Amino acid sequence: MTTLESVVSTYALLLALLTPPTTGGAPATAKPSDQSPNRQCTCPQARLQHGWCDACSVGFVATFPVDAAELYEAIHPHGHDVQPDQMRCATCRAAVPVDGWCAECNSGFVNRQAYFSKLTYLLAKGSVREPAASPCAACRGYSQRSGWCAACAVGWVGNVRFEKRDAYDEAARSLEVFFAACAASPRCVLCAQAMIMDAYCPMCRVTYRDGKPVSPTSPAPPKQDPH
Repeated sequence: MTTLESVVSTYALLLALLTPPTTGGAPATAKPSDQSPNRQCTCPQARLQHGWCDACSVGFVATFPVDAAELYEAIHPHGHDVQPDQMRCATCRAAVPVDGWCAECNSGFVNRQAYFSKLTYLLAKGSVREPAASPCAACRGYSQRSGWCAACAVGWVGNVRFEKRDAYDEAARSLEVFFAACAASPRCVLCAQAMIMDAYCPMCRVTYRDGKPVSPTSPAPPKQDPH
C-alpha cells in the first residue's frame, strides 16, 4: 500500500517523462481554475469528452460530474504519450506494449499512452460513444450509469462502450469507487484522492483499497519510491 505523497511523487515523475497529450481522442483540457464569469461554459463538450469546464468549475468523467478540482486532477482523465526507454520502472516499461497496469506506480498504459488512475486506464480500453444515438433502449438506459447489454453484447460505463466483458466488469467496479470518492470529497478531498489511488490519507490517517478503508486510524506506512 502506498502513501498519497509517494503516489503523487511518482505521478509527477512520470509526467516529466511524457510528451504533451496527442490531439487524437478526447482533447486535453486546461488545468482546472477558479470559476470565472468571463469564461464561456463548455459543460456540453466537457461532459462528452472527460473534460473540465472553467466557467462552472466542474469536470466530467464518462459524463459524470466531479466538483472538486483536486479530485479531477487525481483522476486525470486523459492519456499522455510515453517514452518507455526513459522510464526507471521496469514494470512500467514492460506494461507499455501490452496495455498493462503497474500497481506499484499506480499507472496504466493503453495504445502507448499513460493513465494515472485505474478508472481512466480502464475507460481507455473502451470507446467514447454518444449513447443517445444507439438504437437499443437497453443500451441507452445502461449508459446512465453502467450495465451490460446481453442483446448487443456490449457494456456501458457512462458514455464509454466496451465490447469485452472482462474490461467492462473492471471498469464498472472502478466506477463505483469513483462515485464513493466523489461523495467523500466534500468531507476530505485527500481521502477522495486516496480512494482513487489506493493510497493513504495523511489527514484522516486512513488507508484505502478499492474505495474502502482498510486500516482506519493507522500510522502512515513507510514511503516508497518505485523508481
